[in-house]
Amino acid sequence: MKINDSDDKLFFGNLNYDVTEEDLREMLLHFGDIVSINHKQMKGSAIIHFAEPADAELAMKSLEDMDFFGRKLRIEWPDEIISVESN
Repeated sequence: MKINDSDDKLFFGNLNYDVTEEDLREMLLHFGDIVSINHKQMKGSAIIHFAEPADAELAMKSLEDMDFFGRKLRIEWPDEIISVESN
């Protein structure tokens, strides 16, 4: 289990540019309450903030590598993205 300050947030990458915030909400409906979605449609990414860390972890395990709108989802913890970009 992931334990840190952002364990209730997930980074979704490799999103099709046609994916909307509503599409993301519908996909995540079964994993718990969503606090917010920061969707960068033109970059093909989003940060999803879940109400509960366990919901984020379940979504990550369930959706990782899933085909969504013709693209394989890339799901990571946001701090992993930041540490890679800062190196």
